[in-house]
Amino acid sequence: GFGYLKPSSENSVIKGVLFEHNIFPQKYTEDHLLFRVMIGGMHNPHVLDCSKKKLEDIALAEIHELFKPEISPFDIFMTSWPKAIPQYDQKYSQSLKVINEHLPKLSNIHIVANYLNGISFNDCVENASKAAQSVQL
Repeated sequence: GFGYLKPSSENSVIKGVLFEHNIFPQKYTEDHLLFRVMIGGMHNPHVLDCSKKKLEDIALAEIHELFKPEISPFDIFMTSWPKAIPQYDQKYSQSLKVINEHLPKLSNIHIVANYLNGISFNDCVENASKAAQSVQL
């Protein structure tokens, strides 16, 4: 598989884990695994106040619990994106309505972002392609 997401009913600070070595197998040798552990989310803003060590411990506990690796990681990379995933909350539909109403009035202005028509990388690529095809030169 490529990873998993945890349902919000679990009330976990771990939102999900991606198996990067399966997603991009050409980048890794068979004896290396790379896990991307996603921690936090809009219901866990307190993790932004956690130390790097605390977050590493949370991530490693998740990996050890599920995969029981026999060796320790040789490298850990961590970054924080406090507003990485837009929230399609109650205000979203109204915002989208305003954007869709006014955008056609603006000549040759196109908006492509993860807060419009899908948050995934694939959604952004597809939306960028559609925007590029609609440009009048």
